[in-house]
Amino acid sequence: MSRIDWEKFRSKKIGLLGAGKENLSLIPFFVKHGADVVICEQNSEPSNIERLERIEGVGLRIGEDALSELTQFDYVFRTPGMPVIDVERAIGSSQPSPIRSSAVDLFLEYYGKQVIGVTGTKGKGTTSTMIHSILKAGSKKVQLAGNIGNSIFESIDQIDDETWVVMELSSFQLEDISHSPHVAVLLPVTSEHLQPLSARSPNYHRSLEDYIEAKRQLVAFQTADDVVVYAADSPTSTKMAESSKATQYGVGRSAEFAVLTGDELVFQGRKISLAKAGIKGDHLLLDAALAAVTAVQCGIKSEDVIPGLKTFKPLPHRMENIGVFNGITVIDDSYATAPDATIAALSAFDQPTILLAGGSSKGMDFTELAHAIIRRKVKAVLLIGQEAPRIEKSLQEINYSGIVEKLDTLEQVVNRATEIAVSGDTILLSPACASKDMFIDAADRGTQFTLLTRSRLQDVAKR
Repeated sequence: MSRIDWEKFRSKKIGLLGAGKENLSLIPFFVKHGADVVICEQNSEPSNIERLERIEGVGLRIGEDALSELTQFDYVFRTPGMPVIDVERAIGSSQPSPIRSSAVDLFLEYYGKQVIGVTGTKGKGTTSTMIHSILKAGSKKVQLAGNIGNSIFESIDQIDDETWVVMELSSFQLEDISHSPHVAVLLPVTSEHLQPLSARSPNYHRSLEDYIEAKRQLVAFQTADDVVVYAADSPTSTKMAESSKATQYGVGRSAEFAVLTGDELVFQGRKISLAKAGIKGDHLLLDAALAAVTAVQCGIKSEDVIPGLKTFKPLPHRMENIGVFNGITVIDDSYATAPDATIAALSAFDQPTILLAGGSSKGMDFTELAHAIIRRKVKAVLLIGQEAPRIEKSLQEINYSGIVEKLDTLEQVVNRATEIAVSGDTILLSPACASKDMFIDAADRGTQFTLLTRSRLQDVAKR
């Protein structure tokens, strides 16, 4: 049974600011306990209106004026896609002011002592899934939720006092929380979300400092009884961890607590060879090391780490091996939506690589990516999307000597990649950019790439 005090919402007026999945997951609980619920949704597309009109027991306020008169509510719950500044402007200095919350913050308020919260710029989903796999291998009860999949409220009845909840948390989920998880995991933090992705995804951070501060909220409310595991090679993550009152465990190549040397993790007298679990590539090794240390802090024996990691399967579109066709390996890393993620992906390959990159802008710089492309001896870079000219310019400025081509469609890129590739090569989709210029989202981009590449290489094999 849920331990949340739903009764405090009885007869209260509740505004759900945005019709994201987290807000919608709260509706059955509020309605059951007699709250007066109104969905305030700015997206007035007919298909969205039709979807919302099918929800029973709630009122609707849709369109440009959806955020008007918020002071009529006792509580407002912001969906992560809605900019905090829009909510602040809508409420202003009017009194009485509604109590502001979110689905994530509500869950942390009542269940925070059994939550493992994971954040960072890239690798959150992979690290969260690895922690989940290791805990399961150690016979722990565990749920995986947050930004990685369903809202935790869709499975809250499956959580008892012995259940660990691993939550992947984005900056937009964290920026206005007022509770922290018992265990916080901080991956490297670089720049991200510094301009809107699209009209449908308007949330962004006004500066790098704002983005970092949003991430820091993960540890801002921790106490001395809590734990933070952090990427010690990242100065930003280290500084964030040091601001926490929790016990701190640094992990990385320059760490004092848990040292990652090659593919071997050494801490507290233990040596764990991550290669035995098939983990390779700098970013995956760090993700696995952070997951291992986190799991041990949650009571897992070190001998359960490798069995747990062996059951880990890469998430779709995150360094996903699509297959080997005539000796050509195909990798879908469409969720690499920032240069750092693509740099990390390139580190996993020693063989000649054909990189497929480009997409919509998030205000990123591609200088370090260009240097990594030369360092990893990438044989060709095929580009699409809004950022293709900027990536090409970065490569020209450092005299990259491989093939660089800008193309108009993903199909053209795939066709060209298969023309260039020979047995022993890797075709890597790792865009370093968002996807909103040409695709619904990064998953759509990865799915289209997989279908196009398989079809193209299978046709070539038949000739």
